[in-house]
Amino acid sequence: PSDSRPPAQQLASQPLPSWIPSPTTGRKATGSVQRPALSYQGVEVRVDLDRGNSVTMNVHGPTAPAGTKVGAEAADLTWTVTVSDATGTIPLSITQFNVQDEAGKYHWAQPVKGSPVPAKISKGQKVTFTIH
Repeated sequence: PSDSRPPAQQLASQPLPSWIPSPTTGRKATGSVQRPALSYQGVEVRVDLDRGNSVTMNVHGPTAPAGTKVGAEAADLTWTVTVSDATGTIPLSITQFNVQDEAGKYHWAQPVKGSPVPAKISKGQKVTFTIH
């Protein structure tokens, strides 16, 4: 039997795979280079760094430019990144961010004009920037 519903509705009606954490756990995911965390758009992740430091990251996106057609071959998507709760002075760089496309290929992110990635975040500081 064929399902006549649009693909997005078909997908939304299926249960999530068991290896994906529940969005209702009520606690912040923790990740590191050795053990990346899986999260959802807009859900904070604590990132454990070298020398016992950590930060909290929250990523919103991707966001497509106004007027982008559904199914477009390409679009200049953006992500808004917030970094906070640093336990010390942490260096930041655009080279720390990449994006994986639907084919599994990685692309280096670039800062959106007018939204540079700061060189560092200090304890107690909160920074927000947009990348594409």
